[in-house]
Amino acid sequence: MVYRRTPCPSSPNSRSPAENFLGRPLRSTLSMLNPPRSILKNRDEKMEQQFNRHHNARPKQFEPEDLVWVRDYRLGQTKWISGKVLLRLGNALYDVLVNDNIVRRHANQLRRRETDDTPTMLWDDFDWPQPSSPSPSQSSSSSSPPSPSQKLPPSDNDVPAALRRSERHHQPPKRLNMDPSLKSYV
Repeated sequence: MVYRRTPCPSSPNSRSPAENFLGRPLRSTLSMLNPPRSILKNRDEKMEQQFNRHHNARPKQFEPEDLVWVRDYRLGQTKWISGKVLLRLGNALYDVLVNDNIVRRHANQLRRRETDDTPTMLWDDFDWPQPSSPSPSQSSSSSSPPSPSQKLPPSDNDVPAALRRSERHHQPPKRLNMDPSLKSYV
């Protein structure tokens, strides 16, 4: 097998004897480790776009000197701290400068930051509504619900709700008494 597969410089086009005979290279265990070229080239872009649309996936790419929020995994610290991208390593890893330390983070652990004075909460990235501080006119209105510290006067209609219990009658289990003289145990 090795002889038939080895390229020969004296054969036409410097191909192996088997390649000259069959017109294609022979498959071996070594050649089967490499993925076929057609699979690498053909990427189903339509399916990828549909997946990204369905799962709300957005491409995350950061350039050096970009301002980012970095996920902090230390206990007792805020979850997101500010940082600056120093270097991109591969497709998704980045070296980020955080508080004069260099940390390596995945793109999923980074969020884009616009300016230095952005609040530390990441409401926009998680599609949460931003909490609004109540204005003085809203706080004095009577339409707001009472706070838990304020007690309402008891009304005549306040009746304690009856506990819901099961009406099922519990019977003790019927144990099996082994008696060989009986033909049935039902």
